[in-house]
Amino acid sequence: MEFPVFTLDQFGSGSLIALVAIVHVLISHGAAVGGSIMVVALETYAMKHKDLEMDDFAHRLLKYFFVVTTAVGALTGVGIWLTTGVVQPAAIGSMLRVFFWFWFTEWIVFVSEVVFILLYYFTWPKLTGAKKVLHRNIGIAYAVSSWLTMTLITGILAFMLTPGAWLSDGSRWDAFFNPTYLPSLAFRTFLALALASGFTMLYTQITVRKAELRARVLGVASRVLAGAGVMMFLTGYWYYQSVPGGARALIQWATALSPQQFDLINYGGIFLVFLFAMVAIFYPMRLAASGRINRVIGVTASLLVMALAVFYVGEIEMVRESIRKPYVISGYMYANGIRVSDVERLNTEGILPNARFSPIQQVTPGQEIEAGREVFRLECQSCHVLHNFARQRRDLAFRLQGWNETTIYNYVKNLHQARAFMPPFVGTDQELRALSKFLATVPTQGTTATAGSPAGGIHE
Repeated sequence: MEFPVFTLDQFGSGSLIALVAIVHVLISHGAAVGGSIMVVALETYAMKHKDLEMDDFAHRLLKYFFVVTTAVGALTGVGIWLTTGVVQPAAIGSMLRVFFWFWFTEWIVFVSEVVFILLYYFTWPKLTGAKKVLHRNIGIAYAVSSWLTMTLITGILAFMLTPGAWLSDGSRWDAFFNPTYLPSLAFRTFLALALASGFTMLYTQITVRKAELRARVLGVASRVLAGAGVMMFLTGYWYYQSVPGGARALIQWATALSPQQFDLINYGGIFLVFLFAMVAIFYPMRLAASGRINRVIGVTASLLVMALAVFYVGEIEMVRESIRKPYVISGYMYANGIRVSDVERLNTEGILPNARFSPIQQVTPGQEIEAGREVFRLECQSCHVLHNFARQRRDLAFRLQGWNETTIYNYVKNLHQARAFMPPFVGTDQELRALSKFLATVPTQGTTATAGSPAGGIHE
């Protein structure tokens, strides 16, 4: 417990990470990785068929990807470091020690990616004719560097779910090339292509006036989408099978769906994407034809593909974060930042004396509620808040209605046995009783602030 505790009352600090991360993944996957491949594919088509209209469209499409990735994508990338650094500093610190050189390499690759997209966009009008191949090769270099960025980050993210042999041998190579790395990377790659295809189709339907050009763009994008749809199905199944059994069992809890509903939504959605791609491949003019009804059908179908791709991004990020529970790094560190190896010692010494920034170092008579509030912040607030306006299952004021101090004590004492996805209580029996006394007062409080804690922020 070497760091201050950041709290975001009413919303939850974990929800803040999720919000920033999902926006960043949508951009990094859809605009950077998938978008770069899509633009190169369109330029290659234009070169092969000497299609100047297609070439001009690809340049305009790149402009949007360029602005989004270098502005919003870069900003949310920094935002992820900021939010994870204040919400899970212990986990980030541990991963920096393991993956320092991987992150160092990723930063170099990212700088290369920015250089290549600048060259690719600004040399488009200049490298023409015989130099067009050189320009297309710059685009390929940009696409490769974007994908390499994903390969490096995916290894680190997959490590959090499946550290593999690193838990026993401490090898950074075993940490990176962990059991879920390759299936996760494969699935993310084709998901990125589906995202980019969906956006390209939607952008085409909205901005391109000529039906013939719309049909040609849809023809290229739909072929990419069809291939991505098939591979998403295969790699998604591979990824699912690579997830450890205990974590896989939590998918139903994380999504609040039955196994049948989960399969229907995911496999059915991928089938719809593939079906739309087949229609666009064999009947491009049906979707690209002029006329109000045809345009509405085309825009609606493209919007559906885009919406499904966005849904899958949100789902995979939410599920990935949830099925790690009760850990933030599986088998090594619990979601509240307590290392598994420290549990026995903290159960003897107590959590409060070992919390460097805690204003309360021990439970004293008459101060039990204040000490219990501090234990709550240290052990529970990384996931739970006292009053959550968005998610009732994280709202302790709602969940603890009708519970008394004794019931809470007995439940929290055996919490990990009753709910395996929650960390065990760590600390002395005196600290557990103080926590129980504090939690028993929670349902009667109007807001978190009236309970005596600040409304949010980093508390020392």
